[in-house]
Amino acid sequence: MKKLKLFQKKMKPVDGRKGKPEKVKKNTTNRRVAFSRQKASRVASIIFFSVIALSLLFNVIFFSKYQTIRNSVKAQQTSIEERIGDVGKADMITSDAVLAYTRDFLESYFYISKDEKKRERRIEELSTFYVNGFDTSSLRVEEFKGSRVIEDLEYLKTDQINAEKAKVHYRVTYKVRELVEDEDPREVFNHVEVIVPVITNGDGYAVYENVRIVQSDLKASISLDEEELNGERVTSTEQSNIQNFLENFFTSYGVSDDKLPFMASVESGLSNQAFQSATIQQLVSTEDGYKVIVDVEYNDQETSLTSSYTYELGLSETHNDTNKYYVESIE
Repeated sequence: MKKLKLFQKKMKPVDGRKGKPEKVKKNTTNRRVAFSRQKASRVASIIFFSVIALSLLFNVIFFSKYQTIRNSVKAQQTSIEERIGDVGKADMITSDAVLAYTRDFLESYFYISKDEKKRERRIEELSTFYVNGFDTSSLRVEEFKGSRVIEDLEYLKTDQINAEKAKVHYRVTYKVRELVEDEDPREVFNHVEVIVPVITNGDGYAVYENVRIVQSDLKASISLDEEELNGERVTSTEQSNIQNFLENFFTSYGVSDDKLPFMASVESGLSNQAFQSATIQQLVSTEDGYKVIVDVEYNDQETSLTSSYTYELGLSETHNDTNKYYVESIE
């Protein structure tokens, strides 16, 4: 009996707190498995759509950067092409060809024939020099009775405005022969400075505005500090000896006599120039000899006109009895 009771006690456990039998827990394994599958499916969907979104985002970013790089390369290529074109135009606007073009233009511009038919041809020819559509009506001179022609055309300078445009300056001497009734024809010589505005497209030129007649003074008031020759000072004896040599040398140099080759390294001197005087301005000794700047006066034997000239010479010592010095260079 005791054993049976003990067996019964083991089979029916009692809640120690209330004295009731202990409840048996339900099995929740199936619920947990279902929940895990649902959660995994949702996570997989999120990851899938996230990957697609990131892929689209990266494609947009890549396309945007590609377009930016493409536009940048295209802009750089255009810029390079424009620069190459500008360089070509700049070469054209500064080349000697623009001088030939503007000279031909001025020859046609200043030439006015007394013949009416030739005047018409002048307008037609001038039209080919100007840009397309230029109004040449102001170039007509029907009322002028006479003729005009260039006597001298001298190039002065070119003012470059940009890679395409420039203003070319000339000094023009022209003669006007005007016909007056009951009087002898009057001839007038004029000297003017003319500016020709010219443009290029890289292949050729055209005048894009009317010419300008100006008056400019090329003279300038300039102060100059005399540059000293590099070297050592010479003694009074050396200066006296060099002075005597220079007088003999410039006497021979003025007429190119037989003594000249023994005194200087020159093929020939002057002609018909009678030596008058030589004044040393600067004289120094160097490792190679002497440097001297001298003012020389010559009298032209054909015109009896006396003129002063300045020379810079390089001398070396010879130590011979005939000439103690030798002219190595003369400028």
